[in-house]
Amino acid sequence: MDMKKILLIVAITASLMGCKSFIPRQDLYEKVEFKDEKIVEGRNNIDLYEVEFPENYYERIEFFKAFELAGKKMLLENKSLNLLVSQELYASLEKFKRGEFLDDEELYIKTASDLDTFQRAEIDSSIDVAVTERGGSIQSYLNKQVYFWLTVTNKEGEFDGNKIYTELDKQRLMEEVRNERKEFFQVLNAMRLSLVVKIDDPYADHSKGERYWASKEIDLFNPTGISRELQSIEEPLYLENLDEKDIRELVAVRGDFATPILILESSRLKGYTVSDGEYVFYHGGDTLRGYYKGYDMRIRITETTLENLVIIEEGILLEDVLERTQVKARGIEEKKEVKKQRSLDWGIQ
Repeated sequence: MDMKKILLIVAITASLMGCKSFIPRQDLYEKVEFKDEKIVEGRNNIDLYEVEFPENYYERIEFFKAFELAGKKMLLENKSLNLLVSQELYASLEKFKRGEFLDDEELYIKTASDLDTFQRAEIDSSIDVAVTERGGSIQSYLNKQVYFWLTVTNKEGEFDGNKIYTELDKQRLMEEVRNERKEFFQVLNAMRLSLVVKIDDPYADHSKGERYWASKEIDLFNPTGISRELQSIEEPLYLENLDEKDIRELVAVRGDFATPILILESSRLKGYTVSDGEYVFYHGGDTLRGYYKGYDMRIRITETTLENLVIIEEGILLEDVLERTQVKARGIEEKKEVKKQRSLDWGIQ
């Protein structure tokens, strides 16, 4: 035998003999520990509570007031939970965060003299109140705008249709509304609340109100056709009405989503998988998927009301599944982030 081959065999043998801690690949990185003591080995149900967001504008205003009251009570009890919200509610909360007004309020923000014919007609159809004819049509629409903001602040009884209101009067009312919403958002930020954004039509371009099929056909880097707008949302996402064939494609491009937690409605799967430290949960099917050995985690969704949020028993907060502390690799416990490790997907029987 050639001397070089003999030396190579000897070197390989010595190397293998020195690897006393060598274990099969499938045993690597399949154990994990969570910081939250409520996440234990065995079954872990993660409850998402869904509240209905009204369609009517004035009902939505009352909804926000009730939400703030429920939030304050939850803060007093130091209660945390996962809240499943519609994309419309999520968009409204994001506007509050940025100090912006809602879409339905845009007509009443605009300077009265800048209103076009269509906008005036829309105000006329929405605001049925007598206003002065002094000052001409511009003044009448300014008075109607002021009445709108008085209604939002529950002061419509103070409205005087014969008064000559000014743009400054309107601005003061708008600022009052903005400040009230700042307090509401401060309450939301103080709560331990995992918001999950529910998307009932993931194929729609929600910024334009259109279906996304055209982009799906031409965007080779977005094979599922899921809106790029949705992919940029950092909150956990729950996607409904997915084509089952698209679920595999979507999981393959999991890294395109900004959120660390993606929940997919599936007629086939339940459970979860993990890729580079980011989760995909499945909800609705019968075939159970798992990832960290010994941890069976499943999503449950319950419809409720804002009033009942206060009395719900606290469970596992969705964001807490991201807090993993230890991984056993080659028999050595390493204090590292799981997302930096390479893991193996496995099925729970």
